[in-house]
Amino acid sequence: MTNVGYYVLLISGLIPGLALVASGLSKWLNLTWFAGVLLKYKVLPRFSVKLLAVLIPAGELTLGILLMVDHRRQWPAYGALFLFILFTGAVVTNLLRGRSTLPCGCSGFLKKAKIRWGLVARNMGFCGFVYLVLNLQNHGAIGRVEVLIFALSGILIATAFLPAPSCNKRAQAILIPKHVS
Repeated sequence: MTNVGYYVLLISGLIPGLALVASGLSKWLNLTWFAGVLLKYKVLPRFSVKLLAVLIPAGELTLGILLMVDHRRQWPAYGALFLFILFTGAVVTNLLRGRSTLPCGCSGFLKKAKIRWGLVARNMGFCGFVYLVLNLQNHGAIGRVEVLIFALSGILIATAFLPAPSCNKRAQAILIPKHVS
């Protein structure tokens, strides 16, 4: 692996790893709040919420640390990819249901943050970085495609920090048309 490939691998593990550790730690310190957020999403059976409110932060902490320190094993990257896709699915489901006032649940430190499409973009950026970790572990070579994925992942994550545009009812109706029977 070249020096550039090594640094791309390092950064690609650090960025989602740090995000998972920060998220997991903040949820761990606010388990009751996080369980309440999970209930509000209405995508899980009620009986599973307490258990998942503990398992999710524990998984985020474990996978985040391993992504940052151990680039030789693939299972932390696959686990992180699974979590990011799972979280994105829950956000997209609720955005399509018109429930954009739900708390994000991404961090117990930012309790007032609401779900929005920028979170979907951010999570796809994290998925891009995790993909690079997996790809570089397997092949070690970095080419134009990897550089492009690296750049796009960074841009997607940066979009999460842009102010959320308001979406009036007319614009929402265009984005999510009601089916006429």
